[in-house]
Amino acid sequence: VRGTGLLNLITPNGMITNNGGLTFFDDRVIDKNTFPEELVKKVLDVANKHQVVMQFASLKDRFFTMEANEYVRQYFSVYCEAWPSVLKDNVSSVTEILAFVPEEYDQILTNELPQELRYYRYETYGVNISYFTNKKGDAVIKLLNYLNIDSKKAIAFGDSQDDISMFESVGCSVAMCNIKDDLVKEKATIRS
Repeated sequence: VRGTGLLNLITPNGMITNNGGLTFFDDRVIDKNTFPEELVKKVLDVANKHQVVMQFASLKDRFFTMEANEYVRQYFSVYCEAWPSVLKDNVSSVTEILAFVPEEYDQILTNELPQELRYYRYETYGVNISYFTNKKGDAVIKLLNYLNIDSKKAIAFGDSQDDISMFESVGCSVAMCNIKDDLVKEKATIRS
């Protein structure tokens, strides 16, 4: 969201980021769920073995595991975010991992990455790797409980498989028009 210009149009008082790994409201952290460091080390080993550029996100920072490649440039041409620095061995407080790889890496990575991870391809140039306990739907419920809002009165917007848990946690869900996955469209209550 940062860098896209959206935050120039609206000022949200809360956000669920890092695939449900980090939830803010009024600049307070409501929930934070980090990957165990040993798990991040295993991910880093697989990334280094296959020369896969990854971006690790933490509570306050994001960084690359190695120098950018063409898939990173594709991602940043779409999302217009600030370019993170390279910190090759930092494995602490990670809440989300992005891998910048073409689809031919999917089978290799899903076979070699630890089973505690969820692997979602969101575009031809990238994959979201989440810790199994991080789900957007769980984060939505925690935030709604914090705000004392009935989940049946909430609405969620999404465009990929990792949004399905969010769709299932609210009264109304909207499938964005850019969805490529029919399963995501089927789970939404409103489809474009």
